[in-house]
Amino acid sequence: MTNAIKFTPEGAVTLRISQTKQNYGINLNVTVIDSGIGITPEDLERLFTSFQQVDTKKNRSIEGTGLGLAISKQLLTSMGGFISVNSEYGKGSEFHFVVPQKVSNATAFISVKNVEQVHVVGFIDMHKFNNSVTAQGYRELIANLIEGLRIKCNWYSQMDSLKEALAKGEATHCFIGREEYLAEKEYFTKIANQCEVVIVQDRTNAVIPPANMKCIYKPFYALSIVSVLNNENIVFNMNERRGSSIRFVAPKARVLIVDDNIINLKVAVGLMRPYRMQIATAESAKAAIAMLRSKDFDLVFMDHMMPEIDGVEAAGMIREMEDEYYKKLPIIALTANAVNGVHEMFLACGMNDFIAKPIELSTLDRVLKKWLPPECIQNPSEEDFRAAQTVKPVANEEKNPFFNPENGLVYTGGDKDTYLDILNVFVHKSSDKSEYISQLFDKKDWKNYVIEVHALKSSSRSIGSSSLSELAKTLELAGKAGDYDVILRNHKRLIEQYLLVSAAADDYLIEHQTKVEESQQLSSELLPEIPKEQMTELLTAINQAVDNFDGDEIIRLSEELSAFIYKGYVFKKSFDEIIQLANDFEYDAVKEHLQKITEIVNER
Repeated sequence: MTNAIKFTPEGAVTLRISQTKQNYGINLNVTVIDSGIGITPEDLERLFTSFQQVDTKKNRSIEGTGLGLAISKQLLTSMGGFISVNSEYGKGSEFHFVVPQKVSNATAFISVKNVEQVHVVGFIDMHKFNNSVTAQGYRELIANLIEGLRIKCNWYSQMDSLKEALAKGEATHCFIGREEYLAEKEYFTKIANQCEVVIVQDRTNAVIPPANMKCIYKPFYALSIVSVLNNENIVFNMNERRGSSIRFVAPKARVLIVDDNIINLKVAVGLMRPYRMQIATAESAKAAIAMLRSKDFDLVFMDHMMPEIDGVEAAGMIREMEDEYYKKLPIIALTANAVNGVHEMFLACGMNDFIAKPIELSTLDRVLKKWLPPECIQNPSEEDFRAAQTVKPVANEEKNPFFNPENGLVYTGGDKDTYLDILNVFVHKSSDKSEYISQLFDKKDWKNYVIEVHALKSSSRSIGSSSLSELAKTLELAGKAGDYDVILRNHKRLIEQYLLVSAAADDYLIEHQTKVEESQQLSSELLPEIPKEQMTELLTAINQAVDNFDGDEIIRLSEELSAFIYKGYVFKKSFDEIIQLANDFEYDAVKEHLQKITEIVNER
């Protein structure tokens, strides 16, 4: 599979697994087919040369091959199986192997219950695939699934044909692709009241369906399809997927996240919250190094591109610090530039691993489990699962070409509160940030300009603006390549789009923040009112404690204030956040929270 993907620049790679019944059990058949560059007849003859005879220098010139095939053949032969290959140079390859297996239980692993009552219809527009091999692969996959599951299914090549079939009212399930759903969103929302609508989509850039729909994620497994048809408990939406990804918790683990972009910090903290780790954050490498002097952290996530000291430089500085702790401390790079060779570069610079941004939950899960101390890892309790699954997604009915909250929610794992918090930071910083980027543009300070648009690329994607993110990416790459004409032509458009996205996000934030305030006010009857003089006095005292770096006093006063309401406004959540920040020595962030609270107090 790795070679197939590596040597298939366009088209499709297909993995087929099947079985053939034998008197001893089955033959397990595995086939990998690609539409890649193929293999020459001369190289085909040398593919399975024994390990001892392979000339590694010559082997590097054999397209799509490596020592793995010789070893694979040896293993399969030892298991009583065999491997074969067919390839046409320039058109692709097909590798096939067979392994004889005994069957421990002949009962079907999956089957459709009440199969005679199931009637499936579906539509995926094959024209959206720019390669005929890909489209054909999907057609064969769907046909094989229908045949294997023995269900009544009508798969249509046109949306109009699907609508005609659904109008008859006989279908029990309708499977639809993501793009097809978005093109007819209102129609499918209505149809979901008469049959089960299931969206098939990628895990990245996924939409969050309404409550009356379900979704399954590629790869397009028979298991997930049967689970839908049987109405069994599988991962149906992003919120449930977030909860189901929690395979362990680590309440004793201390993790430091370093990123100069506060939005990226909030996204990372939100995604890691279900693991119940003790999380601290730093907005610069310098601050991170100061915090690490306590030798109190088990793991560090370090952003790559930061001003002054970048992540690579910071890792080198940490490794040079005196004490064995700094040599062994796992440092994981966070990067939006996950290109070929970057892994090796990070390893050579003293880092242990890397995660690409936006952070994918399965990758985060793997990295945490690999690098956290084993003694910190515990099995999650039922309470942990419930806590991770109480997140409610925010629905977005408005269509905006620059801003889509549904996409933003994907990057917070469906966590509504975290998303609104991130959106709030994005909106409040947009004016200053856009002005600063323009100043760098006017001064032709391309080095810092690239750093800022790199940060904008990441933060705008995190809030759901892929178009702004792509534009920022274009200017970042142009700056790195020294192609400043591209920046000169597109800078104005970048700033205009930045402000448009900020305005749309602000409108959305006001609407949903109002709902949050209303829900807060419902609980206000349970809390006593605090006079303005006392409120102001305590806020001043907290500010003074911040100036004195007195974390204990900040926490004590915040706990006192969280037990009151002020003119119907509940500040408990804000002070809980301040307490967490004080525990993590994030005094600048405490100041920002206090400023917001003071503004609300002065307005009321």
